Amino acid sequence: MNPAPRAGAALLLAAFALAMAAAGAQAADPPATAVSAARLGRAGGTLTAGHALAVRYDGEVDFEGHFARPHAFKTYHSIRRITMAGPERVRQDWTTWQDGDSARSVESTLLLGDRVLRRDDASSPWVELAGAVAGDAAWIVWSAVPGLMSARGMARLGHGLGGGAINEYRSRFVWPDPLGAVTVELDVVDQPIQLQVATSDPWRGSVLRDCRYFGTTQQANLTWPDSVATVAYPAGAMYRMRERRTAIEDVTSLAALALPDSVRPAAPARTDTIPVTRELAPHVWAVTLKDAETQSLVLEFADHLVVLETSCDVPHGERLKAAIARLSPKPVRYVSFSHYHPDYTGGLRPFIADTATIVCAQSNRAYVDEIAHWSFQLDPDRLWKRRTGGIVPHVDTLTVGRWRHADALNEVVAIDIGAKSHHTDAYSVFWLPRAKLLFEGDLGWFASPGGVRASTRAAGLLAAIDEAKIAPARVVQSWTPGATAPALPLRELRALVAARAGK
Repeated sequence: MNPAPRAGAALLLAAFALAMAAAGAQAADPPATAVSAARLGRAGGTLTAGHALAVRYDGEVDFEGHFARPHAFKTYHSIRRITMAGPERVRQDWTTWQDGDSARSVESTLLLGDRVLRRDDASSPWVELAGAVAGDAAWIVWSAVPGLMSARGMARLGHGLGGGAINEYRSRFVWPDPLGAVTVELDVVDQPIQLQVATSDPWRGSVLRDCRYFGTTQQANLTWPDSVATVAYPAGAMYRMRERRTAIEDVTSLAALALPDSVRPAAPARTDTIPVTRELAPHVWAVTLKDAETQSLVLEFADHLVVLETSCDVPHGERLKAAIARLSPKPVRYVSFSHYHPDYTGGLRPFIADTATIVCAQSNRAYVDEIAHWSFQLDPDRLWKRRTGGIVPHVDTLTVGRWRHADALNEVVAIDIGAKSHHTDAYSVFWLPRAKLLFEGDLGWFASPGGVRASTRAAGLLAAIDEAKIAPARVVQSWTPGATAPALPLRELRALVAARAGK
C-alpha cells in the first residue's frame, strides 16, 4: 500500500500514539516478579547455548526510501535465514531481489553479545556497527524469533522488566532497552501477539517499530511464529515486511556464528560539528555542516533572509539556524529545498516553528504539511513544544515551475527541473542572477580516487540550465561528502560530463 502524504502523516501520528501508550505503560506497570515473568519465558521458550537452530522466512518487503516522490516504495522478494546458538550468538543472512534481477547478494548480520557486525555481501568486509544503526540491525533479527525477544526481556528481570496479566485475555511486559521503550503482548495461553519498540529519530521524531506474530508452532522447546508482519525505520527509510516461516532445522556446524577473523571498527562519531560559514558573493553565504555533509545557502535581502536547503534532521536544522543568527540579525522569511529527501528537508521543522514560509513545488506541499505534524513527544523539539500535534505551515509554491523573489539587494529564482533531474519528480535548482551562481542539491559531482567525477545526473542538470537560458559562472552543490568540492565553475562541470560520456 502506498499511502497518500496526508495519510502517511496520519499513520505516523497513530504510531506515535501507540508509542506513547507503550512508554506510559513502563511507568504504570508494576515490576515483574519471577512468577509473572515466567509467562514471558513461555512466550519464546529456552534457547540452549551451543545447540544451533536455524529458521527461514520467505516473503515480501515494501521499501520506502529515497525515490521519486514522498511515500513511493519498491517491493522486493525476501528470504531470511536466522541461525542461533543461544541468545548471545545469532546470525541473519538476508537476500532481497526484484523481479527480473539476474543476480542476488546476501547481506549478513552477526550478533555476538552486545556486538553487532554486518557485511553487505560475501565479498565485502565485516563492519562493526554502533549507535542507532546497530540498534536497527539488531532489532530486525531478534524481533523475528520470540525466543530471542523473551530472552532479552528476561535478562532485565529485577533491572526494569515490568508487567504481567492485564486482563483475562492478555498479558503485557515492558522494559527500558538501549533500542527504546519495549512492549510485548501475549495472549491468554502466553503465545506472542505483538512486539513494539518506541524510539526517537532526530529526523522524523517518535517512531514505532512493530512486529506482529500470527499463529505459532512449538519445536525444539521454542515458539516459532507461523508468519510475521514487521514495520521498521532504518535511517532515512521505512519498510513493511510480510513473511511466512518455511523451515526450522538443526545446525551441526557453529562456524558461521564465530567471530570473523577481520572486522572493521565502527566509524567514530563525527566531531567536526562547528558550522563553517563563508561568503560566496555579496549578500550570499554558504553554511556547511561537515558532520552532515551538507551545505546551505543564506541570501540577504533588505529586511529579511532566504535559506536554501536545511540539512538532514532537527538538531542540524537548529545548528544551521544558530549559524545564520550569527551572520545577520534579520529574520528568515523564506526557506526552500531542492527535493524532498531528508538531507535537504530534515531541518525544516525549526524554521516552521519560527513561522518562516516554506517554498516548494506544488506536489511537495502536502509533504511539508506532514513534516509539520510529525510527532516529537518522546524527545520534544521546539515545534512540538510550541504546539503539541504540530501546526499548519506557511507554504508558497512554484507557479508554472518557477518562483522569483527579488529586491534592490538580491534576487533568487527557484526552477523546478523535474524529470531532468533523473532523481525525483519535483526538483528545484536555484539561480542567483546577480551572483552568477546556480545552487543545486546532489546532481552535479562527487569525489572519486584521483579527483572529481560528474554524477550520472549531471547531464540532465546541464540540459536544464541550457533550456532555462541561464548562464551561471559557478555551480554550488549542497551535498558535500568527504573531499567533494562545494563548488565548480560551470565550464569544469561541462568538461566532467563530457569525460564521463567519453567525448
